[in-house]
Amino acid sequence: TIAPGASCTLQVTFAPQAAGSLYGEIVVSANVYGGQFAVSLSGRGAPAGAITLNPGSVDFGPVDVGSSSAATTVEASNGSNQPVTFTAITVTGPFSVSTSSTNACGTGALAPAHSCPVAVEFTPTESGAAAGALTFNDSAGTQTVLLSGSGLAAATDSLIPSSVIFPDTAEGQLSPVQTVTVTNTGDLPLTSILFSVSGQFVIASSSAGTSTGTCSSTLVAHASCGINVQFAPAQLGSFTGTLTVSDS
Repeated sequence: TIAPGASCTLQVTFAPQAAGSLYGEIVVSANVYGGQFAVSLSGRGAPAGAITLNPGSVDFGPVDVGSSSAATTVEASNGSNQPVTFTAITVTGPFSVSTSSTNACGTGALAPAHSCPVAVEFTPTESGAAAGALTFNDSAGTQTVLLSGSGLAAATDSLIPSSVIFPDTAEGQLSPVQTVTVTNTGDLPLTSILFSVSGQFVIASSSAGTSTGTCSSTLVAHASCGINVQFAPAQLGSFTGTLTVSDS
């Protein structure tokens, strides 16, 4: 009810759901001629801000497990005539926003026709393929950059068997060859391989009509080689020794 000679105010807001010119009205029903009166409303919806990400995907390639890749920058650009406000920037998988590079997007507003960078790193925690995503949540929606890479496990040098018992061998003679297998289960090559024996044992020699084995100075990833060892007693008795393999 409005008293004679009095007035009241209606507050109206405009919340466009589409771009372009939009129209509406307020209809007030009352004890007036015709039972109601109307107020025309109009406004124009501006296009929402639009964010584009470049590149749309990043492949970091192979990276050693436990190490971090070089940072790769993703550029977020506002190609519209409206500011866009970032609410969150998140990364999944063994990927992270670099702390050693400038990341200017933050959670503020990106002005029209402007861009900002976000640098991302890959730090694999295990061997094999990895995937993740860099996601921007903002007033224009959600945009995603797909991230990928592969972790490389370090080289290994397991020896099988861990001990060898030679048969009784005559003094001054060579026993039959026993082979110790070196296995590299890593994704990287085993390099600078050197092997030696102590005590009254020898690495088998081609000059004695036997082979030293199949090991060389390098063993590729996911491969094995053999080291041939013989017992060469110079006197009577029981003896022990050690086969030592060094590498990098």
